[in-house]
Amino acid sequence: MAIPIGIDLRQRILKAYQQENTTQQQLAQRFMVTQSFISRLLKRYQEKASLEPTPHPGKPPKIRGDDISVLENILQEKPDRTLIDN
Repeated sequence: MAIPIGIDLRQRILKAYQQENTTQQQLAQRFMVTQSFISRLLKRYQEKASLEPTPHPGKPPKIRGDDISVLENILQEKPDRTLIDN
């Protein structure tokens, strides 16, 4: 999984794009990112006025609903409990 590019670098890219007469390809080379990243970043900024990384939902939890509260109760009673314990 790729690590999101920091907000400081995103701000520097946007500032360079706004203040300089440069292409997206030149920005990508200058800041050592892909041209598709530059394109998506600028599009996101135009549409949402945000430079924040797009959130990703991640994997859904394997334990859901009432099972979570049951597990929490068990662990409160005996925090060192393992699957081997009955």
